[in-house]
Amino acid sequence: MERGRVKTHYLKPWLFGIIAGVIVVIPVMFLPVKVPVSYSFCLSCHTHDLINGIINWFSGLYLPQTFVSRKILLLTSPAVIAGAFTAAAIFGERRKINAERPVQSFLSGSLIMLIGIIIFGCPTRLIIRAGFGEVYGIVAVTGMVMGIVAASYLIRFKWIVGR
Repeated sequence: MERGRVKTHYLKPWLFGIIAGVIVVIPVMFLPVKVPVSYSFCLSCHTHDLINGIINWFSGLYLPQTFVSRKILLLTSPAVIAGAFTAAAIFGERRKINAERPVQSFLSGSLIMLIGIIIFGCPTRLIIRAGFGEVYGIVAVTGMVMGIVAASYLIRFKWIVGR
């Protein structure tokens, strides 16, 4: 083992599943949250609810939020960023990485997150909503599938033409 390196221990997938399941189930036991309005961990959903909560608080508007985020302020998104930064600093992994196309990567990521915020959440939550027969969920999943198919054809066409 190299000097100064920290030995990493990886969590087994089945153990991670049990821990995540317990973390998700405990709030449902104590809060009157019902599916499909409940969700566990999604940066897009939580960012959407955080922004709507702040706007509602300052302006008096009533932008849509889930039940849980109306009762408490969800600070998941800032906490993930702070936690990742802290962990990288502690384990010596914080360093500058030169991206091939930083502006394109930033804009692509921002666009995907903005779309997630606009459509009220992540694909997992949309599928849950569609599974419960909610019209919005069915329309959103249909649009998502059509977008994936169209993007796949465009990428394939560009790859074939670009050769």
